Amino acid sequence: MKEVSNNSTEIQISKWNGDGWSAVTSFTNTLAGDSGINGELDLAVDSNNHLHLVFQFYQGEGVTSLRGIEYGYYNGASWTFTKVDYASDPSGWKNFNYPKVAVDSAGKAHIVYRYTDANNPRKSILKYATNQTGSFQISELLLMSYTSEWEFFAGIKIDSQDRIHLSYRQNEKYYYTSKSLADPDFGAPVEVLDQVYSEYYPTPIVMDANDRIHFTYSDYYGNSFVASYEAGQWKHELVFADPADFSYPIDVVVHGGTKVDDWLCRRQLLWRLLLLCLGRRRRTVAGRKSGCSVVWI
Repeated sequence: MKEVSNNSTEIQISKWNGDGWSAVTSFTNTLAGDSGINGELDLAVDSNNHLHLVFQFYQGEGVTSLRGIEYGYYNGASWTFTKVDYASDPSGWKNFNYPKVAVDSAGKAHIVYRYTDANNPRKSILKYATNQTGSFQISELLLMSYTSEWEFFAGIKIDSQDRIHLSYRQNEKYYYTSKSLADPDFGAPVEVLDQVYSEYYPTPIVMDANDRIHFTYSDYYGNSFVASYEAGQWKHELVFADPADFSYPIDVVVHGGTKVDDWLCRRQLLWRLLLLCLGRRRRTVAGRKSGCSVVWI
């Protein structure tokens, strides 16, 4: 694995070749028409091996800079970019973060992200954007508590039947919902976990080659679980019980079955590695390093 530059001016996409990471493509903030690239990002690969990337951008400098979510599409030869949603504020109080992207069978992007406005009244909104009908159309899925960044971390996946699956956190609970491409709205959310803050630490959903949904979480006592949605119900499996009550999972990874699993956005890798080393936990033990488990399905 090569060193990753973290200067907010370039994103490079690499592919695992069996022995190491090979660079596939890259672009700079200048090519995207931005002053800089920062924060979280997400990558999806369609059936043609074309890349769909969402990331946070800014134009200008300081607190008054224009900030938002950008979508990049790579057709194997060149990049095109679209500003999905953006805003500026005299005090820098309007922001966008935690973007996630999934792609349907027609190669159209479906994006979820959080928008926050610290002006009175404060707002934190889960938004959904798609270019399914051409230009990006944006809808507000729900108004969320502004008090904590834990009130989000949504995940979005699309199965082989073009059904869109969505997970998110709200009010100390973890929810799952879905809809078809033709449905105007997502269905009524199902509560999967309660007491997210005080008991659980769930991750966004992933999907395997058989269209099964999974996510991982740990409880108050350091036990790590994988939750899977099969035959219309959620099943929870204990995968690791930590006698030291200190480890917790940071992600669940689907191994094999799809081409998507072979791709990696290196800025995201850097973020995940930092999270691996600096993963936040309510309780800490002096002199002990934090650990994590990776579950292969």
